[in-house]
Amino acid sequence: MLNMKRNIVVVIVVLLMVGTGFTTYQLIPTNLRVTVISEENNAFVEGASVSIYTTEADFNNRENHIGEIQTTDRRGRTTFRKLEAAEYYIYAEKGDLNNIGMAVRTDSLEAGKINVINIIIN
Repeated sequence: MLNMKRNIVVVIVVLLMVGTGFTTYQLIPTNLRVTVISEENNAFVEGASVSIYTTEADFNNRENHIGEIQTTDRRGRTTFRKLEAAEYYIYAEKGDLNNIGMAVRTDSLEAGKINVINIIIN
């Protein structure tokens, strides 16, 4: 009897989740992992600043970045979390190195996944 009640509760919860659009897609965030690499020596760039933008104009003007500007770790990586499944422009810099002239636009991110992209700076 207890198992039957528990099963009924589970079914009701699942139906409520589906009915409100609360699906697995929304439970797993859409993330973008950026790895910054130096063109000069093909090494990971630790301590690079990385920002993302939704439009090319914002990218070119360095305004209206999405979320916080992030810093890469020792493996040249940083991850932007809980993004919309959309296209983004990525700017990376460290000192006088950056990806200007090599603007990077992602494809539309896959929802509910860790999307990965490498950025080369020179």
